[in-house]
Amino acid sequence: MLLYLIAQTAAVVLLFLLFSSFFTAWDGAAVSVLQPRADATVVQVLIVNDDGSTLQRTWPSSVVTGLSLPVDALALAPSTVPEDAIRTRKSRYQLQFLIQRPGEDGERQWQGVPTTSAQGVGMVVLLWLIGLGLRNMLYAGSPLAIERSRVFLPKAQAASGTVAGGGVSRGRKSPPPGRKRRGPRR
Repeated sequence: MLLYLIAQTAAVVLLFLLFSSFFTAWDGAAVSVLQPRADATVVQVLIVNDDGSTLQRTWPSSVVTGLSLPVDALALAPSTVPEDAIRTRKSRYQLQFLIQRPGEDGERQWQGVPTTSAQGVGMVVLLWLIGLGLRNMLYAGSPLAIERSRVFLPKAQAASGTVAGGGVSRGRKSPPPGRKRRGPRR
């Protein structure tokens, strides 16, 4: 049981880190957003790295609202990145990325934005509970039971026409066995 819980927890944590972009890195400019829905809480942002490669990342719409990024329905990178493009970077093995925003005094300031969300944590906890329930159903027969329940079976019955009792049966032709005598024989 303990080994299963350790393995399941490690798998769920790894899944959480994968969904939180823990193993990815970028350093480039956010050039456009994909066409968002009106009620969207997250939007897809197109990022052009310094080496020319592109990637799309999901950012909270509250972060993108103040950036005034152009909307691009095709998600095509421009041939040249504008000088005033919003710089963004994320280091590998971190649960946040940085955005360079224009400040109040005209200078750009870096703002940290977490890559995790309450929905992501809730999904991981739900997956862990579902995995535990499936394990319990396969092992114990119930999603709430941790150990197998003891089953008490009825005693084995003798086949029809045989003497009950499981002892050695005597045939009808021989006399009953004699009593054992105690002491010396005379």
